[in-house]
Amino acid sequence: MNIIPNYLRLEKHVFVQEAFQDACPIHQKTCVPGTDSKVNAPYKRSLYENEFYIIHVGHALAHLLIACQQLSHAPLYLSSFCPSKKMVAAGVTRHSHILFCIENYIIRVRSLHDKALQLINAVFRLYNPPDKVTHALIKNNLHVSNTKVPSALQKLKKITGKYHEDRNKIIHRECFQEDDLRFIELLTISKDKASGSAKDLKFHTTVYIREKEQELLKNNSEVFDSISNIFDLLLQQYTKQKVNDMKIFRHVT
Repeated sequence: MNIIPNYLRLEKHVFVQEAFQDACPIHQKTCVPGTDSKVNAPYKRSLYENEFYIIHVGHALAHLLIACQQLSHAPLYLSSFCPSKKMVAAGVTRHSHILFCIENYIIRVRSLHDKALQLINAVFRLYNPPDKVTHALIKNNLHVSNTKVPSALQKLKKITGKYHEDRNKIIHRECFQEDDLRFIELLTISKDKASGSAKDLKFHTTVYIREKEQELLKNNSEVFDSISNIFDLLLQQYTKQKVNDMKIFRHVT
């Protein structure tokens, strides 16, 4: 199973290509010269409604794609460990590195559903405040509920929900824990004290990483397939919104 191509399919999706091709020229044209790379770039004038819509969609889409890209990189981070002298001196071990990578993945994968909600909120022109957007609010909206988006969104929620309990534990109560990972931690502690511990550590670490890497790859594939399906549906709505805008704003250049 390839690590990156699953994500690249999302980048090349027609919805993504079209949305960015629409948003980038508008952003560059309307920003104050020299400020287009700023996070909150000022505009030379107030945006027309159709321009604001396209910028809003592009913004939400970009943040969802960044999160997907980070997930696609996670298996690479997990399997790669080249500690510098400073890292070793600071106490960074293979175990602590594995724990960091896994916890980072669990927290990020759960956020994909939230970012997908923000994108749907933008594409359907619902204009709910970002901090008020919830699964129920989006799926029960009349404009959304009359499409296949709620079903596709529910599937994404189910996939990312596999890590919901682990995510809450990490954020609010305790570190991620698994028996095999705990064993690696104990071997790490004893590798300089007990005969054979270093060899056992290398073996068990290799096996654990191989299995965990496959788990992340499989989950990423499911997540990206689900998001691709959502993109298919959002493309229809995005196109519909733009066609309606063309009728209203055809006099605007």
